[in-house]
Amino acid sequence: NIPYYRLEKDKQTYSVGDVAQLSLYNGENPVKREENKKLLFMLFRKGLMEYALTDETTWQVVFRESYIPNAGVMAVYFDGKNFRTSSMQSLQFNPDDRKLNISVTPSKQQYRPGETAVFDVAVTDASGKGRKAEILFSVVDEAFFALRDQSVDILNSIYNQSVSLGYKGGSIPHTNTLEDFDYFGGAECGEGGDNGADVRSDFRDTALFESVITDENGHGQISVVLPDNLTKWRVTCLGITNDLYAGNGIIHVNARLPYFINTVFNDAFIAGDQPALQMRSFGTEVSDDAMVDYTVRIEKDGEVWKETSANAPAGQRAMVQLDPLP
Repeated sequence: NIPYYRLEKDKQTYSVGDVAQLSLYNGENPVKREENKKLLFMLFRKGLMEYALTDETTWQVVFRESYIPNAGVMAVYFDGKNFRTSSMQSLQFNPDDRKLNISVTPSKQQYRPGETAVFDVAVTDASGKGRKAEILFSVVDEAFFALRDQSVDILNSIYNQSVSLGYKGGSIPHTNTLEDFDYFGGAECGEGGDNGADVRSDFRDTALFESVITDENGHGQISVVLPDNLTKWRVTCLGITNDLYAGNGIIHVNARLPYFINTVFNDAFIAGDQPALQMRSFGTEVSDDAMVDYTVRIEKDGEVWKETSANAPAGQRAMVQLDPLP
């Protein structure tokens, strides 16, 4: 069998101050300590940082702040005749140690279009202590994410990156030279309509993209005037401190109206056209089986020139056909 030496670590991630234990294996079998057999353990991060020459087949090393987010350990084993090089083993920082908990509370769960939404934010670390942080808020129409969803994880974006170990490979000028493998290297769209005399016209996918800095206790507040979209808004926040604690969160708020009319009517005609006005009623206080009566008045010189009516169940189309244009 061809020897394959590797280092087994005692856990997947480490906190600063943890003692990492690395044991030498040949395939699936642990290498036993024997007399006159030596090991050189080496820790790399942007070059060689630590090493130890020992006759023990297990090495303990303290995971330091300077190793964040990762370091790598390899070993050279002298078996009494040949030098054997292990593969590189990664030591990865536990990102949960730098996680921020971000709580966002809206002043209410449902707003009207054009209303000011207020969000209170509270930021704490894993111990529950309030932290001063910069929080980036985005308020985006949930319908936009039906086209392409968004996945946000700022903590892992920071700490799951691999810093170069500074080790590219090597060879040993001795019998049975082995190749070293560095395994570590590498919405609503212009629906319009009106509510009385108020015609909605401000339709946007993004209502807010701004940041706020919390106080020393982790408290802050931000507000936004919502556009006219009748939709569910996704509120996404990403937070980070000066010492690279980070976190994110998502909540939703709704923009609704108790009653509104969706109208379809052209704004340009030619002689001989017979204009048609289409209407549908919606709203949080309109039941699906409600019959809606519509009255259409056409004014001329400040006075009612023509008046007609139609009716249809809520949500269904009612149409008024006007006289042909001269």
